[in-house]
Amino acid sequence: MKKINIILGLIGVIGLAFFFGTADHKVDCESLKQNEKSDEYSGVIIEKYIDQDQHMYEKVILDKSPGTDVILLDWETSGFFDFLKIGDSISKNPNSLQVNVWRNDKDTIYTLKFYCLEETYSLKK
Repeated sequence: MKKINIILGLIGVIGLAFFFGTADHKVDCESLKQNEKSDEYSGVIIEKYIDQDQHMYEKVILDKSPGTDVILLDWETSGFFDFLKIGDSISKNPNSLQVNVWRNDKDTIYTLKFYCLEETYSLKK
C-alpha cells in the first residue's frame, strides 16, 4: 500500500511538472495584452472595487452615455487601479495600452502593464 502511494505521488509530481513546464505562457500574456489593447472606453468613474465574489477582480464602473461600462484590470501591474478615484474621467483608444485620466485640472497618461510569467522567467536568467 505504501508503494502505491509513493508511485501515485511521483506520477502526480511528474504530471504537474510536465503541465507547467510545457504551458505556453507567452501566448497567454500576449493574448492578455491584445485583449486590453483592442478595448476602447471612455467615461466618468462612478464605482471601483475588488470583486470578492469573482476571483478578486479589480473592477471599474464607468458612466457613459447611454448606460455604464465595466472595465476589468486583472493582471495589470502599473498601479493604475490604485491611482484611479471615483469622479475621474478616463479614455482609452483601441490599438493602445495608454489611458488618459483627467482629475480636476490634471491630465495624466497611464501606460498599462501586465504581469507576465515569461518576463518573470527572463529576470531570473
